[in-house]
Amino acid sequence: MVGIKRIWNKGLLYKGFKIVPYCPRCGTPLSSHEVAQGYKDVKERSAIAKFPVKGEDAYILAWTTTPWTLPSNVALCVNPDETYVKVKMKEDGTVYYMAQALCDTVLGEGTYDVLETFVGKDLEYKEYEPLFDYAVATCEKQHKKAFYIVCDNYVTLTDGTGVVHIAPAFGEDDSKVGRKYDLPFVQLVDGKGEMTKETPWAGMFCKKADPEVLKALRESGLLFSAPVFEHSYPHCWRCDTPLIYYARESWFIKMTAVKDDLIRNNNTINWIPESIGKGRFGDWLENVQDWGVSRNRYWGTPLNIWECECGCQHAIGSQAELKSMSRTTRNVVKKYDKEMDQEANGEVELHRPFIDDVTITCRSAANRCTVYRRLSTAGLIPVPCHLHSIIIHLKIKNCLSSSSRQISSPRRLIRRVDGSTPC
Repeated sequence: MVGIKRIWNKGLLYKGFKIVPYCPRCGTPLSSHEVAQGYKDVKERSAIAKFPVKGEDAYILAWTTTPWTLPSNVALCVNPDETYVKVKMKEDGTVYYMAQALCDTVLGEGTYDVLETFVGKDLEYKEYEPLFDYAVATCEKQHKKAFYIVCDNYVTLTDGTGVVHIAPAFGEDDSKVGRKYDLPFVQLVDGKGEMTKETPWAGMFCKKADPEVLKALRESGLLFSAPVFEHSYPHCWRCDTPLIYYARESWFIKMTAVKDDLIRNNNTINWIPESIGKGRFGDWLENVQDWGVSRNRYWGTPLNIWECECGCQHAIGSQAELKSMSRTTRNVVKKYDKEMDQEANGEVELHRPFIDDVTITCRSAANRCTVYRRLSTAGLIPVPCHLHSIIIHLKIKNCLSSSSRQISSPRRLIRRVDGSTPC
């Protein structure tokens, strides 16, 4: 509780999205061990879609194995170091952009003329028109630029066209690229795995929407091909439902903000053997990512962040602070007197369901927001011993920035369960 409070005060704790393997029928994320139990070999149709280039009579050919994610598309991604070409088809004069190494496979040998050659980086920020307009309103509402080419080395030339479509809500690589370029977050699939009302397929399970998406693309002339491919796909080991990689709200510690300090402190440590600190651990620090500390679980230690309906937030750092800012703790203790751990000694036990009922009020709260209840469940993230060692050896508390975070106006707050924190 104290640690999270200090990190919060330094402005290094924020709410974002974490991609998880998710069963829409059970409504729960699955661990990597659970995912490993349910792989099946399946044959499905992929899509090579034709994205119209803005200001040109040309198309960018992009491949996806999940056509149902195309309505949520916000960008296209190329490998910055690979060679791409602009070609003109001999038969009908159609112009395409794609990776040079895959042209013969996709277009056919001898069926095209090369007009221009590029390195992937040259195509960065090139704009295109979206296949569908379902995501446009969401992008505009978020005031973020969308529908342009981005670059990342995860794109390979083993399959497809060397161009992949980006939907940050539905894949770890997509999410990483989305954060890198500050892309809009568009999620046109709900928690039940069904297409949302923004699309013509509202209520349809997303995997079953693949044929409908392909049909819509074909009718609009934006489907180049829909090749069948066979691959291993994860299914829920409980109910056999196909899993989807789905973005869930999560809380993160901004490790990237203190990366330089972490590396500098690591270099002062006498590692034995030296190869651990300079090699494996050093490489990990060089590529450190923001640390997702929350989990969507009922059990575990709740995250000590309270939030009102207007979005104002506050972190509680101790039982004493909670008691001083809340007018409800006494009633909560009375309500759950028989259920709470007797070792709590008259204090609110900091677990569900007891903490759910505790609301807090800022000391200067002249204006009151309407109180509301938890929006989702939370759980404990386990903290392995090596992470404790990171905190100790790298003196992470000294790496935290000196910025502070304050509530800008008096509010009445209620705890919101969006995640959990280490014990």
